[in-house]
Amino acid sequence: MANFIFNSFPFNLAHIPLDLDSNTFKMILLLDTYTPNPAQENGYTINDDVPTNIGYHQLPTSGGYTRGGKTLTNRTLTVLAGVTKWTDEISADMQWTSATFTTRYAVIYCSTISPNAPLVILFDFGANKSVTAGTF
Repeated sequence: MANFIFNSFPFNLAHIPLDLDSNTFKMILLLDTYTPNPAQENGYTINDDVPTNIGYHQLPTSGGYTRGGKTLTNRTLTVLAGVTKWTDEISADMQWTSATFTTRYAVIYCSTISPNAPLVILFDFGANKSVTAGTF
């Protein structure tokens, strides 16, 4: 499956509302046990114990990874000629050092809203990616 924006994201922008400028957004890493689903309706809860919830498939806290993920800190929101652009220099934010783990997917979610944090986007690495005592 390719990268995708969760179907609920545009709805959440209009109804929650999500603030792309000031809310906190994080990236979590998922195991290959997750089946990508753009229509995933429930958000993210860090202590998910239900296999249909996305948090159930998150990497455990170990090997340089901490459940809950890392905060995107280099975000910018711009509007130019009627087009809104939300970007982040992910490579600067999302480095796990001294890491030893295997992951298949990354998901960005809004951690400001809880307990059911809205999902934004899924990145599919195409296959499991592993790191051993290095930087991911």
